[in-house]
Amino acid sequence: KAHIEKMNSQYIQKNVAFVVGALRTAVLVENNIELSRLALLMPLLMDDRIVSVVNDSALKHSFESLISTNRIPLANYNERYLSSLPYLYQAVAMLLDVEVVSMKNGALTKLNTNILSDMCASCQCQSLTTMCKAMQKLLKMTEGKSIVKMYELLNVEL
Repeated sequence: KAHIEKMNSQYIQKNVAFVVGALRTAVLVENNIELSRLALLMPLLMDDRIVSVVNDSALKHSFESLISTNRIPLANYNERYLSSLPYLYQAVAMLLDVEVVSMKNGALTKLNTNILSDMCASCQCQSLTTMCKAMQKLLKMTEGKSIVKMYELLNVEL
């Protein structure tokens, strides 16, 4: 039982580290970003198949076409959304603690990303690098879109 708890703890720490990396990328791309938009994107970033599709340069997806062409893998999106929230909150808390971001009115604002500047390069973790690349593309796909409509498109029930 102790072994399983240790494995679960390592799994959670790894996921929080990945979410910190994704958030770092998000605040480097946009100085001010809504937490609700980040929460919506996190389950997409935690799915290797979706990350692969997003990063495939041969495919030019809009956010809507990405969702419509991946209906089966995204069928349980509400469940994924709810299960990714604790990772997001832990990652945000960590970034707030080290003053990388501030939070006001449900949005993260970049303060000082120097502390994380070499994160992706120094860890040499291919899955983190591809996740961060996908975050950049997803931010571009969702820029200026209605958060409410995106939540509806993915059938997220709050």
